[in-house]
Amino acid sequence: MIQSLRSLIVSILALWRGLSQKEVGVRSGIPPKQVSYHLKKEDMADDLYARFLAGLNGRPAEIAIVIGCLESLAALSQEDLTAEEQDAVELGILKVAREARPVFQEAVRRSRAVPPLDVYPQSAHGVVSPARRRRRASVAPPAP
Repeated sequence: MIQSLRSLIVSILALWRGLSQKEVGVRSGIPPKQVSYHLKKEDMADDLYARFLAGLNGRPAEIAIVIGCLESLAALSQEDLTAEEQDAVELGILKVAREARPVFQEAVRRSRAVPPLDVYPQSAHGVVSPARRRRRASVAPPAP
């Protein structure tokens, strides 16, 4: 029997966190003996899925990453490509993701220190360039 996408997401997140089904049930407010039953069903109701994710503290990024993994596994069964071609495609996608991650992480770090938007930017050394002097003069209030 193929588990539902939701069941797989819950199961993978639980394994990632090193939690047993009993622990998942306790955290989710679901009787531990029913956890296995719900995870083996072909469909999972929205409210039950939400309870499982809340019990696992499932972050949106974690859920998206697990879905991406499952989508990549599903893509390996495309019939219009050979196994070698499928491997090359998926390994290439993985390589791009690994190379892009540090770029995005650095972009986020740099975005934390945004200069105030209500003042004209100053140089790091306190030296005012001619362009800045002209700008200040053009926006300065007229002398009384």
